[in-house]
Amino acid sequence: MRIEEKFQFFFEHMVDMVFLVEWKEDSFWYKYVNASAQQKLVVEMIGRKLEDVLPASTYELLHQHYSVCVEKMESVSYSDLNLFVPDMPASETTLTPIKDGDHIYVLAITKNVNELKEKAEDYLFLNSLVANTVDAMMVVDTNSNILKINNAFEKQFGWTKAEMIGKHWNDFLFSPQKLKAQTEETIRKLQDRHSVMPMETTRLTKDGQTIHTSVSYSPIFDKEGNVAAVSMIYRNIQHLRELEAKLAESKDAYKSLFSYHKNAILMIDSKGLITNVNDACEDLTGYKKELIVGVDFKEYVNKELRLPNDPIQQALEGHVTSYEIEFPHLKGNMLYFYVTHVPIIIKQAVTGSYIIAQDITEKKEMERALKDSEEKFRLITEHSSDLIKVVDKAGTVSYASPSYRNLLGTDYEKMIGKHMTYGVHELDHALLMANLQKLQGTKHPVQMEFRYLDQSNGEIWVEVNATSIAGNGDFDQIVLTGRIISERKQLQELLTYQAYHDSLTSLPNRRLLERSLDSAIDEAIINNGKVALLFLDCDNFKQINDTYGHDLGDLVLVELSKRLSNCVRSEDTVARLGGDEFVILIKHVEDIEHVNNMAGRLQTSLQKPYWIEGKQIKATSSIGISIFPDNGTTIKQLFRRADQALYQVKNNGRNDYQLFS
Repeated sequence: MRIEEKFQFFFEHMVDMVFLVEWKEDSFWYKYVNASAQQKLVVEMIGRKLEDVLPASTYELLHQHYSVCVEKMESVSYSDLNLFVPDMPASETTLTPIKDGDHIYVLAITKNVNELKEKAEDYLFLNSLVANTVDAMMVVDTNSNILKINNAFEKQFGWTKAEMIGKHWNDFLFSPQKLKAQTEETIRKLQDRHSVMPMETTRLTKDGQTIHTSVSYSPIFDKEGNVAAVSMIYRNIQHLRELEAKLAESKDAYKSLFSYHKNAILMIDSKGLITNVNDACEDLTGYKKELIVGVDFKEYVNKELRLPNDPIQQALEGHVTSYEIEFPHLKGNMLYFYVTHVPIIIKQAVTGSYIIAQDITEKKEMERALKDSEEKFRLITEHSSDLIKVVDKAGTVSYASPSYRNLLGTDYEKMIGKHMTYGVHELDHALLMANLQKLQGTKHPVQMEFRYLDQSNGEIWVEVNATSIAGNGDFDQIVLTGRIISERKQLQELLTYQAYHDSLTSLPNRRLLERSLDSAIDEAIINNGKVALLFLDCDNFKQINDTYGHDLGDLVLVELSKRLSNCVRSEDTVARLGGDEFVILIKHVEDIEHVNNMAGRLQTSLQKPYWIEGKQIKATSSIGISIFPDNGTTIKQLFRRADQALYQVKNNGRNDYQLFS
């Protein structure tokens, strides 16, 4: 019987694909294929060479296996699982050499192993999921012996796979002693097929540190549906607990500030209704909280606020307004308050305002006493901590309270007979004189802030209220009552700086960058110029953090920011958006070559290794560039186009720059 007939007899009705290939003339020829192979491949093969039937890439792979089979006259097996390739079957092929006289054949049997493919895919997927998840994971068998821990578990808790796998979980001081019984009971419930809800608890690291974690438990079933193991996933929520503690501290601080502040503080809503008051408000006015809350503020003060602008509306528009007001005490005596409206801003929306009322009754009475008796005035001011100064129409100082000793030392009396600008920072002389003229023109009190120079030439900020005093029915003198506000000014400057700068690198943040970009665009429109926006990040920065830790990663970002700043002109802006993302704003762009040169300098600088704490860190950067007005005319468009250019650099292999096109 010819070999083709034998082939047909044995393999024609097999489900697997079977091929009979003859080696002759230095090529492999299809001699026969069974019905299953013919049906699935739908191409005429018998009598043709492999290279004439198969695609080039497939032929090269098969030719290698067939050649080995013929050369060694040994069976060869190979498989192609096509993992994670949809609609591609998985196969396993066995090649068997056959010698028939002078003829050499290869019998190829290809089996469908899709089930093996699915299992392999499931295994690779689950193994990758467990290995690369940021949450720590432990798997124990029904005897509570540890079967598996992932990399995140090692990193979070400190134990290694070599230390734990194969041992009873109770051998490790992982759960606090008081929680061990609870954990064992939870595992028993899972083994009995009971569901267990995720819970928040604490776990211990190898060195005994306590970590707040959220634990999720899941049973793992075998083919028969029996519980074979239990997985436990631990999510580190330590930072959430720390944030909650800080929030509680913040609330306590706010409560303390509101409740115990010596000034009266009222909260009003957007309609002007009083929603809360502090104890000082009750003490100063005599009215109990129950009589105040719910009342319209204007009704509460029982008079029309004769001001250029409605302070309640001004606060709702985000402005701070201050003024003086008379207010009758519950017992009938008249009080004077210096009132400030401050907007309450929650999530960038004004929901109401605080009203801070400082009792200035004593100051008002003092001013009244000044009109009656200069001597009485002196007796009052000698014991006041306020900075009190009296000047005449020409601005000459006629009196300075002893509290000025805190500014000018024992020589403060030299102010007498000098101009009112004596001791004042020369840059604030014009401000002081302008407010004096304003006071003479309106006769209404004027508030101002300016600087004195102390004995060591240091700047001291003061807040001063200037009031004119009539003599013989006309303007005669000015009383300046002030207090030192240097700490408040420093705090305001610090808060302003923090609002517009990155805390790690001290670079401008996105808010300040967008202001600068908006201004640069306006200037470019006027001058028919160009502006460039360079969006860059550090390639594979996550790997640096994972390898060396976030603290060292932060040091790399600081060093990177310095290199960026050294590469640009003083008129340009380097900003950090967050993480490893930086943006450079280049003003007055001459041409595209100008931008290319700048990007080239940046690349040269950023490609150099970093030496951080004795370690050499290699970290390149990728840059995406957009040009105004070529690539966009708005801030949003320029950011998006630069980001798209950066994405193209990433796709092309990183460590390069790309203009948007």
